[in-house]
Amino acid sequence: MRISSDQQIERRELRLIICVTVALLMVIVVSIVQFRNGVHEGREIVGMLLPEGREETVWSRMQYRGLQRACEQMGYDLLVRENIKTEGGECRQAVRELAHKGARSIFLPSQGYMMQLQDYVQQYPRVHFFTNGVDKQVPRVTAYSLRYYEPRYLAGILAGLHTQNGRIGYIAPMQCLEINRGINAFVLGVHRVNPLSRVMVCWTGSWNNPTLERESMYRMRNEQVDVIAYHLDDSTVADTAEQFGIDYIGCYEADASHEHCLGVIEADWEKAYLDLLQGNVKQEAFGASTYWSGLAHDTVSFSMREERISEAVREQVALAAEELRKGRIIFSGEIRDNQGILRSEPGESISTKYMQTEMNWLVEGVEVVGSK
Repeated sequence: MRISSDQQIERRELRLIICVTVALLMVIVVSIVQFRNGVHEGREIVGMLLPEGREETVWSRMQYRGLQRACEQMGYDLLVRENIKTEGGECRQAVRELAHKGARSIFLPSQGYMMQLQDYVQQYPRVHFFTNGVDKQVPRVTAYSLRYYEPRYLAGILAGLHTQNGRIGYIAPMQCLEINRGINAFVLGVHRVNPLSRVMVCWTGSWNNPTLERESMYRMRNEQVDVIAYHLDDSTVADTAEQFGIDYIGCYEADASHEHCLGVIEADWEKAYLDLLQGNVKQEAFGASTYWSGLAHDTVSFSMREERISEAVREQVALAAEELRKGRIIFSGEIRDNQGILRSEPGESISTKYMQTEMNWLVEGVEVVGSK
């Protein structure tokens, strides 16, 4: 059957319409994909190195979740490199990868990283580095931490009011500026309300060693302590204290549901990381900057188990917390170390800079009963 010329024209027009329609659809699809890619490419990229898996230890979990939630609020993408050792060349390689993927901010929540990268960050002038710990300022690097010593001071007040025999224990990994500040503040809190009590410190030699932590708890039980505090990266002390029937004050995300938990030291790392991403830092000399916030900014807090603590005790702790929020300085007045050396004169106070970089001593009243 022969097709008329009119029918041929109609068919050609139909094919043309179909081709044009398909071409338009392709253009639309490509445009949508390019738009989406453009939006993704336009998002700020933030990087983070972790010495363990992001959920492996309390510290890594808090850092990862805090930064992740802060990035979500800011509309940023977060790239994480896990199990990166703080020594050797792993951290440099991880930083190189993050920088090449477009990370403009890289967080290093372990002081060991900064020791390896101090001379390396200069190779990335467009990247802003952040390192946890405020004991050292490095050009083009923001040093950040929280004033954990403030809630530890409140924990000391609670321990001093709660103890029945005046024997209080404290388990920590080793002496360093962060640990010293916490112990010293804790002891000053204890002695504010109970000057005759004893505070016994046991070193484990590690941030996370359940075996040594249990050994330390046996030593504390032999010393007949009836309240225990700790500064470690797991909950072994809390679990063992519960097993022994010893009242304890939790650290970080300790299980507050335990019967013998009196209170928990807490931190809002999401708020802290939001502050850091928004540039709320203090500028220092030589292009360095610091971030060190505490109770006054609600980045740290101390919560008490109301069913375990009397109203009168809670009121005393709350009064001390309000004093700190209003600017009271914990390390003020006459302070001696446990070697008898005068560290602060009556009427004086220890400066923030000194606390950050030079508090390499323990306050009068600290008794070291074991170490590894």
